[in-house]
Amino acid sequence: MNIKNHFIFSIFFVFFLVKLYNSFFHKIDLLHVICGSLITFLIPDIDHPNSYIGYRLKYISIIIYNIFGHRNITHSIFGLIIFLLFLIYINNLYLNWDIDVIIGMFLGYLSHIIADIFTSHGVKLFWPFKIRIRFFFKNKFFYIIFILFSLFFIFKLFKF
Repeated sequence: MNIKNHFIFSIFFVFFLVKLYNSFFHKIDLLHVICGSLITFLIPDIDHPNSYIGYRLKYISIIIYNIFGHRNITHSIFGLIIFLLFLIYINNLYLNWDIDVIIGMFLGYLSHIIADIFTSHGVKLFWPFKIRIRFFFKNKFFYIIFILFSLFFIFKLFKF
C-alpha cells in the first residue's frame, strides 16, 4: 500500500474511532488525535529500506529489515505493544504530551497495520507465528461494496 492510501485510511480510521468513542464516553479532542496519528501512520514501514520512512531512516531500516524482514515484527500485535510501551516511556520522560495525542499516535500505527491487512500480502499479525492475516478481494467491485456499506454505517451511526 502506498503513502497516500495509508494517509487517507488513517484519517478515516481515527475519525471513525474518535466519533464512536465520543458518543459513548467522555470527549477526546479529534484534532489532537488526528495530529498524533499523522505523526506515526508510516512507522510500521520502517522495516523496509525503500519505503517512505525507511528511505529517510536508512540505517535503522536496514538493520530492522535484515533482522526481521518486511511486514513481520513492525506489522504485528507484538510490535504494536512495543511501540506503545516505548511511546509511553518517551512521553513520560521527555515529551509530556496530552493523552489525546498519544492515543492518536497509537491509532496511527494501528491504522497502518489494519490497512495492510487489506492487501494481497496481508500481515503476520501474531508474529512470531507465521500466520498471515489478509482481507483481500481480487475483484475491485467487492471493495466498492465494502466502502459503500462502511460509509452508510458511519452516516447512520453518527447521524450526519
